Amino acid sequence: MLSLRSNKTISIDKAYEKSPIMNPLPMVQAVSKVSFYSADSNAKDAPIVVPLSKYSELRTLFNNSKADPNPAAWVCSYCLFINLNSGEALTIGLFVTGLDIGALEINRKYYRGSNDTAIKAFFDRFTAAPDYSIDNTAPTSR
Repeated sequence: MLSLRSNKTISIDKAYEKSPIMNPLPMVQAVSKVSFYSADSNAKDAPIVVPLSKYSELRTLFNNSKADPNPAAWVCSYCLFINLNSGEALTIGLFVTGLDIGALEINRKYYRGSNDTAIKAFFDRFTAAPDYSIDNTAPTSR
């Protein structure tokens, strides 16, 4: 990777390259509900529900993720809400990077994984459907 920044930045890039491959999203069995907002939605809109039967497909998009020790200021495209069977609720930011690899944030931890095109294609199926369901119980502030 060509960098015009200091040697310290190059060592951070090496740290990213050495990060183990993982999937930071919760296991399918642990999830009770999934919904999302897109950056294009109106602030008053309720989140759109992702059927649990489709969650494993979404999770698979992030199978080859790595921790990102030096995240950039990406534009958030989707805000994903995942409720766990334990009662815990996660809010996950999915970011447009304009690169071959996408980015996400979970509880202030950043990862690189999937890509802008795959993420957009997954969520477009729900926003384009005239019969998508909304989640009136999810947080409404963004």
